[in-house]
Amino acid sequence: MRWLFCSLMTNIRMLNSDIILLAIILMIIIVFVLRKELEVLDVITLGKEQAVNLGVDYDYTIRKLLLGVVLLISVATALVGPISFFGLIVANLSRQMFKTYRHKELISGSALFGIILLTAGQMIVEQVYSYAIPISVFITVGGGLCFLYLLPAQRRRT
Repeated sequence: MRWLFCSLMTNIRMLNSDIILLAIILMIIIVFVLRKELEVLDVITLGKEQAVNLGVDYDYTIRKLLLGVVLLISVATALVGPISFFGLIVANLSRQMFKTYRHKELISGSALFGIILLTAGQMIVEQVYSYAIPISVFITVGGGLCFLYLLPAQRRRT
């Protein structure tokens, strides 16, 4: 049973370095293929009917974007293991930090914020706790607290 628990935990220091080159190549290809969809994301935010009225092939674009997200998540999972709901945390905190609806800025800011947050968390695990506590514990606890903060804030807006 211990192996199941350990396999569900993320450990950045156990990065699968055998596939890192393949992962980088796949990520570059995925980003290159989806680069034109970035321009359409702002229109899709308006809703399906408005996006279709503005000439966006909504269903095709959503399928393409979802496939890209699934592929990027699978690459990240193959490299370091499951990272709980780290992506949801970063996305929501980034939307709070960057008060814009322009997806080019949101995605760039989210990526940078996620890198900084994950690196800082790993440094804390290494330097302060000497690897006694895995980073996924901090992600889960911090993410839970973050969502407890965001839920009432979201209710007030609607």
